[in-house]
Amino acid sequence: MVIRVTYILLLSLLFGCVSVSESETEMSTNHPQYPVEVSYAKYFSIDTIDGFQRIKVIDPVTQQGQYFWLVPKGMNPELNGVIISTPVDDLSLFSVSFIGFLEQLDALSNVKYIENINYVYNEEIIQRYNMGIVKESGIFGQMDLEKLILDAPELLLLNDFPESSNYLNKLLKAEVSYLPIVEWQEEEPLARAEWIKVIGALLDKEKIADSVFQEIEKNYLDIKSKCSIDGGSVKVIFSSLYEGVWYMPGGKSYIANLLTDANGRFEWSNNNEVGSIAVSFEEVLLNSSKNDVWINPDADSKNELVGRDGRYQVLIDSLTLGVFQANARKNQKGGNDYWESGVVRPDLILSDYAKMLHPKKFEEIEFYFFQELE
Repeated sequence: MVIRVTYILLLSLLFGCVSVSESETEMSTNHPQYPVEVSYAKYFSIDTIDGFQRIKVIDPVTQQGQYFWLVPKGMNPELNGVIISTPVDDLSLFSVSFIGFLEQLDALSNVKYIENINYVYNEEIIQRYNMGIVKESGIFGQMDLEKLILDAPELLLLNDFPESSNYLNKLLKAEVSYLPIVEWQEEEPLARAEWIKVIGALLDKEKIADSVFQEIEKNYLDIKSKCSIDGGSVKVIFSSLYEGVWYMPGGKSYIANLLTDANGRFEWSNNNEVGSIAVSFEEVLLNSSKNDVWINPDADSKNELVGRDGRYQVLIDSLTLGVFQANARKNQKGGNDYWESGVVRPDLILSDYAKMLHPKKFEEIEFYFFQELE
């Protein structure tokens, strides 16, 4: 399922999920267990041993791997490690980004629990919550243990390695399984999106997941190529002050890699940090004069920015292309699709970056996650 995309035709991608044809729907009966090719992600692999798939999830901090066996339901082999029966029919999600992965696989009906409905943007999940089908579990560390044990989901999807958690230990004693999904630790945008292959394996939808990912990859690389031939990079600043500190993305971070792929630069591009860098307003003002674009200052208008701190006016006046915030797909309660489908659709985020940084070249494209602040 390959789509040939020019930057003009990217408009067709800016609504809904990547398409999946009915012929690609997979049956779980006699589901073949194959290794899964991984091209970008550093923190998982899926191989096959003794005829069963085995997911290895690597802790980014310790670099130690943890193994999870995927075994078709109805089988009970003797395997050394955590066994997950597949296909998984119901899931408890401890990150809204998992909703984005499931949406791409047409598997939102597999969601049984979410942390907090106020964090959710997806309308189908909200509707299912209002109908009583999807329930709240509470945030990790403050989970409703009684609810989760009495009405246990088949699998908890977590966004960390919580071996030391008393909550997790109690759930494991109740035979509630879990799988860490640490896509947020990946520094490359396509690496984060590639975690859809893990979700696909859990649902017996490996081929669909691979097909969706290939399409996203193709779109992303097409946009990147178009940005790279532009005449010179564009200078950017990110974020804003938070409790007196300005947290700028590190030079090797996910955000910095997105910016590089959009042919942009910022003053801290050469920093080797993969996380955030704490700097002062004075450092930002000294090193970020004559910027072109300001991205994600956590505001809904320029007046709001200046109202918080009058010194922001100096930075706003230096811009040649404007201020942009990822709030175009945000509901009244605060759920933001940027944090849901944005993780699995970096091609759409890069498309937004391309339009911000190179507006003449990408003028036919409409913003998806972002909008310009007035």
